Order: sequence, then C-alpha cells, then structure tokens
Amino acid sequence: PHHMLGCVDPTGGVASDTVAGGDRAPGSLAGAITVRDFRDAALRVVANVIARGKTPVLVGGSDYYLRAVVSQSLLDEGEDARAVESSDEDEDDADAATKKTKRDWTKGEPTVGPNDTWDEAAALAAHARLREVDPISAAKIHPRNTRRVRRYLEIRDSTGEPASEIFARRRRGAAEAMRFRSLFLCMRATNDELDLALRRRVDAMLAAGLVEELEAFAAKASGASDDARGASQSIGFHEWGRYLRARGFDWTSGEGKEGDVGGEGEDVDALRAEAVEAMKADTCRLARRQLRRCRRLERAFGWRVIYLDSTATHAGLRVGDDAAARSAWAKDVREPALAATVSFLAGEDPGIGAAAPSEEEPWTERRCEACDKTLRGETEWRSHVEGKRHRNRIAALRRKREGKHGIRQQASVES
Repeated sequence: PHHMLGCVDPTGGVASDTVAGGDRAPGSLAGAITVRDFRDAALRVVANVIARGKTPVLVGGSDYYLRAVVSQSLLDEGEDARAVESSDEDEDDADAATKKTKRDWTKGEPTVGPNDTWDEAAALAAHARLREVDPISAAKIHPRNTRRVRRYLEIRDSTGEPASEIFARRRRGAAEAMRFRSLFLCMRATNDELDLALRRRVDAMLAAGLVEELEAFAAKASGASDDARGASQSIGFHEWGRYLRARGFDWTSGEGKEGDVGGEGEDVDALRAEAVEAMKADTCRLARRQLRRCRRLERAFGWRVIYLDSTATHAGLRVGDDAAARSAWAKDVREPALAATVSFLAGEDPGIGAAAPSEEEPWTERRCEACDKTLRGETEWRSHVEGKRHRNRIAALRRKREGKHGIRQQASVES
C-alpha cells in the first residue's frame, strides 16, 4: 500500500485527512509543512512498515526531505543544525534565485539574482570578512556568490562556529548516523531528451486542468499575507503571477518584468503563453539542480547512488514508439534497478559508504598580469584567457614588444 498521499491546504486550512494506506494526515500538517513535520510523520510510517517485516520505499520529492528521514546527522535539533539547514536550502535553491541573471560570472561578469544588485566593493568586503572568520569556506566560495557568502557569515554569527567546521563534523558522522541501511536509485537522462519530456509533461498538466486549479487556489488565497511564501513560490505557481493579476485576482507574488507587476487590461492570452514557457524552463532547471544535489550527496557524504538512464525511454515516447519505450525501460531502468534491489535485500550491497566523502575543491586564485586582473577558479580563468578582451590585450602587448604598436593605425591613416 501507499502512505502519506493526500492533500494539505497551503493556505492554512484543514488538511484532507484521508490518505492512501489508511494513514491520516496529522492536524499539525495543515498549512505550512516544515521538513521536521515531514520527517516525524514519515518516520512513523517507516517504523510501521519495518515492524511488519516489509521494506519501505521512499519515492519522489526533494532530496532535502529524504535526507531528513534516512540520516540523523543531516537534520538534527541543535542550533547549529538549524543554521546549516537553512544554508542547505539556500545553496540547493541558488539556481532558482539566479535564474534570471543578466550577466554570467564565467564571462568575467557578476552573477546576481533578480532582486539583487551587484556591488563589487561590498561583495569583496564580505568575502574578505569570511576569509578572516572561516578561511576554509572562503577558499571554496567565489566572491561573486554573494548569497552563499552572506549565509556562511550568518552561520558564523549565529552559532559562533565556522560553517566549515559544522559541515566537516556532519560529513564525519554521516555514515554512522544513518537511521537505516539504504539503497538510493536516481533517474537521469540527457539534458536534451529530458527537457523535451518535461515540456511534454507540462503540456499534459495544462490539459488536465492546471490553470483552473491555479485560479481556484488564487481565489482562496488572494490577499493572504504570506502568499509570497510556500506553495505560491513553487514551480507551477510563481510563474503565473502576472497572469493571475490580469485575471483580476489579488495576487501579490509571482513573476513579472522589472517594474511591471501586471494587472487588469493586459493581454491574458499572451501572459498565459509566457507563464507556460516560464514554467517549462523552470522545470528543466529544477531537474538539472536535482541531479547536482544527488552528486553532492555522493561527494560530500559518501552516499552510494545508482543511476538509471531513461534517455532511450523518453526518446521512444517522444516519437510515439511505445514498443521501443517499453523495451528501453526494461533494459535500462527496470532490470538494473531490480538487480541492485535484489543484491541490496540479500545484504550484498551496503547502499552507502562505498564511496568515501570528499572535500569540495578550494578556489585557486590566478593572476593575469596582462589584464591586471585576479581570477578565481579554473572555470573563470579558462573563460578569461579564451575571451576576446584578453586575447586583444595579449596581441597588443606582443605588438608593443616587437615595436609594431600603432603601425596598423598609421598605415590606415596614410592610405
């Protein structure tokens, strides 16, 4: 049977308490649900399943919630854990906050979020302070990653302890603190094929009544003081802000062009099309972010993750070849997943600890004397030296050394 499947009213009303598997959603889960609420509810279900001699399977959802269930060290009740817990959420959602960047730091320019402004002096000052109080973290965080720098400083100020020490302590105890012997299966596909599949899924959601559901929620939640939080900020909600306002709903959160909050009188059809496209783009970005999270769990905590490739399955579905899709699913997904599960249940695969935790590589600062510029990290260095400005500067310096500086301009004038 399935458990914990039901509806929770995000506006704070009473939750629908009849859920599959005979469980009931606790009254405390009405409205906003914290990761601790989920953990406590899920652990009760897991304990019941294990007591019956069965193996629980956790499917879908955020890895952040999964971590809270399977590991004690990745979410505990200490003050430092609460600070780091917020840091994890910030780091995991950094792409969401910066998805509308106007410039890319890999091109030698700042990366800022839609509500941030780039102040180089302030960013460098903040990073310099982080270097003083937490040099290990500072060596791994780019100065232009202002959100992460700010969060690590907050951890230091609120706990009195550098975030690097808190993270190191958690990594050391990650394997030992696992509540359960676990096997982790992760679906992945090539970006091109997965993007197409995700876009088709959004189309299917629209056909199934997504817009009507959004409008019903907006009608109920209009004017709520916290509508800019929780569900209204999730993918499938926040992209529709301008559309909902144009439809007459009192909706204060969501997407909008700079300086334009939307409203009645706008082209509703155009706003709908814009929201659909934004939702598809956000969904594709989320899929990439989730895969990066899984890799981070391997790198930072030594989790053994088995990846299942669904690329050929999606390709078959895209062209309407159901037979090819079923064959690919059996070969690339079901069979390897079953083999790993059988091995795990037989005690042959520990599921965790096979890979040793590794530290995040520190930034390597490199100096370009020609351009009088300091670069941090291999990606930024490579982007700089391959850039047009650097190549032009090198060429100019070479002409100057050879005594040819200005010759081209002089020849042009004489002609």
